[in-house]
Amino acid sequence: MPITDPKLVDGYYRVPMVKTRNRNAFIGFSGYWGNLTFDPPPAEPPDDEHIRYIIIAGRIPTNVDNYVNQTMVYFLQDPGTGDNIRQLLSEYNPDTDETALGAGVRAVLDAFAPRWLQAEIPDQQVDQWLVDHGFVTQEEVRALRAERKAKLRGEGTDGERT
Repeated sequence: MPITDPKLVDGYYRVPMVKTRNRNAFIGFSGYWGNLTFDPPPAEPPDDEHIRYIIIAGRIPTNVDNYVNQTMVYFLQDPGTGDNIRQLLSEYNPDTDETALGAGVRAVLDAFAPRWLQAEIPDQQVDQWLVDHGFVTQEEVRALRAERKAKLRGEGTDGERT
């Protein structure tokens, strides 16, 4: 349920334990995505969303507090946060509740991550990752982007509508 009480919303931003839980979720997220390997390397590059996850996983360790602050509103938009707001504001929950809350916070992060990463990691950084990791050259990445844009517009590779 959405949070309508301004005191609870304000508390979500101010209570240190909320940021601690969110920070822990980011660290787990970063650990998971940062440790995925390509062995053997795939013939085709990973999709853009996957690359965005890899890029952000590398940034989280040095920017975790910035990302926690930046994404507070995403957490607040999730119904699970609204359903558990009083527990999330408490520093003194039983261990079993804390475990469940931690899993819930991570699930919220996983749910909004694609939307957040689309805004946080521009296409140019994805393109550069592809070049840096030997999947494509600069010229190939330009052609790949043109092909993807045409597909989004519903055109074939020759510019005709499909």
